[in-house]
Amino acid sequence: MTNRKIELVSGIANQAALAIESAQLTAAQQEEAWVTTALLQVAEAVNTQVDPVQSLETVVRLTPLLVGVERCAVLKWDENHTCFTGGPSWGLTPEAKTTFDSVSLYAEDGRFLMRLVEASEAVSCGVGADCPLPPMLQKIFESPALLGLPLIARGHLVGAMLVDHPALGGQVDQRRLNILSGIAHQTALALENGRLLAEAAAAERMERELEVARGIQTSFLPDTFPSVPGWDVAAFYRAARQVGGDFYDFFQIDENRWSLVVADVADKGVPAALFMALCRTLLRAVGSNRRTPIETLVRVNEILLRDTRSDLFVTIWYGIWDTETGKIAYTSAGHNPPLLIRADGSAELLHARGIALGVIPKIKLEEQEIALNPGDVLVAYTDGVTEALRSDFTEFSVVGLQSTVASLRHKSAHDVAQGVLRAIDGFVGGEPPFDDMTMIVLKHLPDGKK
Repeated sequence: MTNRKIELVSGIANQAALAIESAQLTAAQQEEAWVTTALLQVAEAVNTQVDPVQSLETVVRLTPLLVGVERCAVLKWDENHTCFTGGPSWGLTPEAKTTFDSVSLYAEDGRFLMRLVEASEAVSCGVGADCPLPPMLQKIFESPALLGLPLIARGHLVGAMLVDHPALGGQVDQRRLNILSGIAHQTALALENGRLLAEAAAAERMERELEVARGIQTSFLPDTFPSVPGWDVAAFYRAARQVGGDFYDFFQIDENRWSLVVADVADKGVPAALFMALCRTLLRAVGSNRRTPIETLVRVNEILLRDTRSDLFVTIWYGIWDTETGKIAYTSAGHNPPLLIRADGSAELLHARGIALGVIPKIKLEEQEIALNPGDVLVAYTDGVTEALRSDFTEFSVVGLQSTVASLRHKSAHDVAQGVLRAIDGFVGGEPPFDDMTMIVLKHLPDGKK
């Protein structure tokens, strides 16, 4: 060939190369546009569904249309039991679908399942792959090979998507793999959103139930205080959570005698609230026809051990207050000793030996008696009051309670109770409470006051 001919052929070859490159770019752009369009269809279908289950049903229905496979199914990952459980599926026979819905596949049961747990990319199994197809999946899918895609959301495994292997175990073309990977990402988000929605719904339901429980528990507390000439009574209750295990109570035994109760169940939350309701009911039922505090608490202990099967127990300070004499006969079932502030500001703790109720059948309690003179203030409380903590783990303590009540002893019982609450809040700052707080304040008014 002459140089002129060679030059012409070379020019034609260069033009052909440019045409081929242009055709390849066009095909790649079309392929990219197809992948993007397919994934947008899946994303739109998923995002327009309110119900996460419907979103997954839509995904398994669209995937075969977009990728060219016959069957698609989603496995959900149960982290607590380290196994996959069956989810929505498409293309399976009715019998196979029923089997898949109830299937549980444990990670340690096969190399394919273990790879799905550990991998972040598509995993092949069956014909043409280096790991066998689990017999259960082979029976369900009626296929010699499967492609599994781990579903990962927020950095953790939430499930896996299984499809017929597009190339029967051979190399999957990149376009299909891109579409499958994108669909897997959308599916993982749908699964995670479903989990978060379920958790939110459960939390909201629990919140509503706790609000109802709080209302019921509050209704157990006396809505009025004893109104006795020459005496002033107040109380407060503050739960560390929505519901708690502390309670206080007043009930009249006869014309001149009242029962005073402050109690603390050894737990928090709903179990403590239920046990608290039982203890309050028993105290009222038993205390209304018993003459002494010891008789009441011993009988309540017998009933608790006979009729309950829980590991909970309760500490109680129980006093019988004679409004005529000003005397209080009291006993303690392992409870904090009340604080008595005399009119002159001196203080004493009202100790009485005893053990919590609901622990052992035969209990020995000690009964004491004290007289409240005009100007004296009695404060019965639970340990949440004296053990309130600030950020450096210093407790409010009995000393803090004593100094607060002593400084407020000339005020009304209500002012004393509210003053203690303000003192505790000021002491702990913004620290959240870790225990319930309950207090009864009984003041013998000075002579001449009503």
